[in-house]
Amino acid sequence: MKHLFGICLLTLMVSIPCLAEAEINSQQTNELKLQSSPLDLAVSSDGERVFVLNEGGKLQIYSNEGELNDTIEVDPAVDKISTTGDGGTVYLSSRTNKTIQELQIEFLVNLDISGSPFQGQQDAPVVLAFYSDFQ
Repeated sequence: MKHLFGICLLTLMVSIPCLAEAEINSQQTNELKLQSSPLDLAVSSDGERVFVLNEGGKLQIYSNEGELNDTIEVDPAVDKISTTGDGGTVYLSSRTNKTIQELQIEFLVNLDISGSPFQGQQDAPVVLAFYSDFQ
């Protein structure tokens, strides 16, 4: 029994220095220049969009490359934000007003179809629908 205890103690003493060694490397990959101080931020789960809540009630939406896509005016009392996985819903909370608001966001893209063949009126509206739940 003393022999087993000695082996366990020796093993523990030898392994402790291995646990203490660690190295961390980091580098800044991007920086957003803002017009006002940020209060909170949220990132969509796919990493494609960054939502920044600024002082004065401005919710700014950036691409993952740091390009400003849009600015949405929200209640200036909002002080925290959170998003759903796809970034289609943003939750705005205010400690001052004791409220939580749900903001639905649709991301629209203009497609240049000039010069493409068409049937019907040339200036008719076009809608594309994508379904990802096919089995």
